[in-house]
Amino acid sequence: GHTSAFQSLPYDLIITTTAPEAFVEPPSQLIWLIFEGGEASYLDQFQNHYANVARFEIGDFNLPSYERGPVIDGIIEEIGNIYADTGLIVKGVNDNDGELKAEIEFTPTDPKKDPDNDGLYRSTYSRVVFGGTNTTGAYGLAQRVDRFNLHRQDDAVVATTFIGNDFETALSDDPVTRVDEVIQLLANIGAHEAGHILGLEHCLEEGFDESTSSSIMTPGGGTLESS
Repeated sequence: GHTSAFQSLPYDLIITTTAPEAFVEPPSQLIWLIFEGGEASYLDQFQNHYANVARFEIGDFNLPSYERGPVIDGIIEEIGNIYADTGLIVKGVNDNDGELKAEIEFTPTDPKKDPDNDGLYRSTYSRVVFGGTNTTGAYGLAQRVDRFNLHRQDDAVVATTFIGNDFETALSDDPVTRVDEVIQLLANIGAHEAGHILGLEHCLEEGFDESTSSSIMTPGGGTLESS
């Protein structure tokens, strides 16, 4: 008969375990809301004629200069509320004074110059720039629809001068009501463009009725109604 040249030999198997590594939660998505002008070079792909976005001018909405600060504060607050209403934990809105881990946060100050509560300066953030106009006919333009939010440093622009011209006759003549309308309008469009850089597409599913939808991702995104 045939005899195998290989033989079974005894051996010892030693398995060594190590302590589990600590799970590090990813930081919340930080979005800097800019109202003092900023660069948006990605707009070149749309053959836009400006890479430097002008500052947000309250006069574009026929409101006095002293309303600029309150309107900006209102836009920032309302964008936070819009995303909190979706169920996300928004820093400073529904995080129970920091007890809950924030999933998204909005800031009006430069993250590179303004430390967070831990004294750290953030270098990874997206931007939404409010100001100027554009040649595309769109109220806002996002750098991309960032599916799964893979890129955390993409940008969007809200063309406030163009919006002010387009809504000139739609806004109330009452100055108090007009302030509220401008806040809601720009917050809706800002939240819409932020949605794109977070990965949200337009609402285009079969049976979708744009005229009755309250979604911030309705195509166009320009409405005076709360989302």
